[in-house]
Amino acid sequence: MTDDGGESVCWLARVCPDCGALADDDPPTTCPRCGEPIRVPED
Repeated sequence: MTDDGGESVCWLARVCPDCGALADDDPPTTCPRCGEPIRVPED
């Protein structure tokens, strides 16, 4: 048996569109680094 590892969840909704930082909150409202609003992508 092998362990593939990695995350099975998509973290794209937590990435700041301005600076690329990864927010800790889900869903995030603002970037913890630069303060830019992070919008939740629509399905």
